[in-house]
Amino acid sequence: MPLPPELNKAFTFELKNMLINKLNIQNKDNLEIEARLGSITEVFTSERLRLNTFHPVILEPSHDTRFKTGVALNYFTKIKDLFKNETGTIEKDSVCLFKGFRTTLSNGKTTTIRKDRIAAYDIYIPNAVYDLRIALSREVPVTNVMKRTSYRRERERESFVVDDSRFDFTVTKSEGTVNYEVEVELINADSSLDTFVDVAFNVALLNLQ
Repeated sequence: MPLPPELNKAFTFELKNMLINKLNIQNKDNLEIEARLGSITEVFTSERLRLNTFHPVILEPSHDTRFKTGVALNYFTKIKDLFKNETGTIEKDSVCLFKGFRTTLSNGKTTTIRKDRIAAYDIYIPNAVYDLRIALSREVPVTNVMKRTSYRRERERESFVVDDSRFDFTVTKSEGTVNYEVEVELINADSSLDTFVDVAFNVALLNLQ
């Protein structure tokens, strides 16, 4: 059963203020703020974490849990269908990852960035199908230093821009595995964090509407 609206609103307000304080860092150069849907799983069982709580919880970093990015195809399609009246863009590329560097090949052009993780906050959401991760990173362009790769994937991404948020729906293929990813990125790091956190939670709580 979904939480009563007044209870859900109260807990979300407290959690939102905590998140905004964590996300509001001074140096916004090359800053990326994004939220993604996935499941917080227990390392030893690979099952989704279950907590005895009625409200969303920000989890402390732990070796006992991990965040598994991705959603089921039917859920992916359901969310993307909400944007059927919006004009989107489609991009196909290949991505290689190696020791914090990401090299992307798109339309014959190769670019490499160093992605430095600043912080990541995993949020357990009871009564929702998926949990949420909100992460801050710096993406710094660098000379192509890729010598060999530890991971390679093919991507097809459809994106929709609504106000200050970009909604990315990505299908990735790697070593025979297909993954469906839903992400929301704040286009301008100086934009309203309050609105961004609202948008991220609204996406995570779609199944409760």
